[in-house]
Amino acid sequence: MKTRKYDPSWMIKAIDAASHADDGLTNNPEMVKLIKDTLLNCPVVKSKQDDHQYCYYNFVDGSRANQQGSEWQFQESIDVYVEGADFIFDLLKDGRIGGVEIQYSWRNTQDFKNS
Repeated sequence: MKTRKYDPSWMIKAIDAASHADDGLTNNPEMVKLIKDTLLNCPVVKSKQDDHQYCYYNFVDGSRANQQGSEWQFQESIDVYVEGADFIFDLLKDGRIGGVEIQYSWRNTQDFKNS
């Protein structure tokens, strides 16, 4: 699978904002660190995007998910709401983040992504 570089700075800003709000990240600095480290250091192995409402970034190859021998062994999803978007992180059984789905809840997503 081909890897691509991407600029996660806007996602890092969103996670920073969420970690100071009253949500599940406020009392979970280890999860904040894992999310930020993943966003900063993992190459995107695959991405899907609808420019106005949805995008998904895979950091781990999800082919044959949950099959024996597959790198992707799903454990749970962590949902983080940040003004205007839901970030849904797929946490794998080995502690890595396999990917992140971002669902936008407003029309002009460029304002958020470029802020």
